[in-house]
Amino acid sequence: MKNFTYVMLLVFCGLFSLQSNAQQVFNEVVTYRAGTFDEGAAEIVAYDGVSTRLLVTNAENDAVEIVSIAIVDSSMLVSSIDITVYGEGVNSVAVSNEVVAIAVEGDDQQPGKVVLFDTDGTFISEYTTGALPDMVTFSRDGNYVLVANEGEPSDDYLVDPEGGVTVVNITSGASTGVVTQLDFNAFDSQIMSLKNAGVRI
Repeated sequence: MKNFTYVMLLVFCGLFSLQSNAQQVFNEVVTYRAGTFDEGAAEIVAYDGVSTRLLVTNAENDAVEIVSIAIVDSSMLVSSIDITVYGEGVNSVAVSNEVVAIAVEGDDQQPGKVVLFDTDGTFISEYTTGALPDMVTFSRDGNYVLVANEGEPSDDYLVDPEGGVTVVNITSGASTGVVTQLDFNAFDSQIMSLKNAGVRI
């Protein structure tokens, strides 16, 4: 989902029904315009209900923008988190319990990072992930940060890192996380049988 120039927060105004002919009505509540275009200017959005703030990735500016929607029908840019000091590019953002997790790409298919901030944009901690960390999310209780590492190869395929999953246990606090890297090497012995079954590796 690229080429978004603004974010619209919608409120669900209908009752959900399991009937096939059920209708849902959405009304626009607020619009925030990132002011940039084409490089995923507002690709990923996370909402923090405590601070009533949106966390918006802006890949063109290599930043995550913090937008307040505390006032109905109004949006205000509070601050912007510059991620260039942490890596190559911003790929995803999530928030839980007022902790913001940002997936940051490394240089040249090298390991990336998941960087944690509070909802004011104050740095908390950073943790190493696998190559090309993309989607980031929290467990339901907010005790774990989960990152999907795509392991995308270079254009010439001379560098082709493995994909995997990074798990950061922040049960004891966001600044004292414990990292576990998960891979798929347990399936190495099954590669030929998987290929023969039609699985594309």
